[in-house]
Amino acid sequence: MRIFEILADDSKAYYIGNCKNSFDSDGDCHLAALPWGTVSDFAADEESAHKLSIQEFLKHVFVPDGVHRALIGHVVDLLRTESRDVYMIYDHDTDTHYFFIKSGAVK
Repeated sequence: MRIFEILADDSKAYYIGNCKNSFDSDGDCHLAALPWGTVSDFAADEESAHKLSIQEFLKHVFVPDGVHRALIGHVVDLLRTESRDVYMIYDHDTDTHYFFIKSGAVK
């Protein structure tokens, strides 16, 4: 698939940030595209997120090369929040959540 075909695919969720660069030291979310106001809001949604198979996850999510390379050899969970339609990869090795949303979901 060519890059312009990927970028034109509005049905896919795209990477927008991770838990370490999306919240400030007070726990407030500073990335406007995310649906959470605070890290506590995110934690509540994360606890009720559903695990997905790799096939189901990749059907809905485009994972950029940089994120893919960072996860090679790591133990991960593939998740989706029902209430906010946010896809996540949780990297157990680095305790990092990577966030993916569809372009129409951006605030």
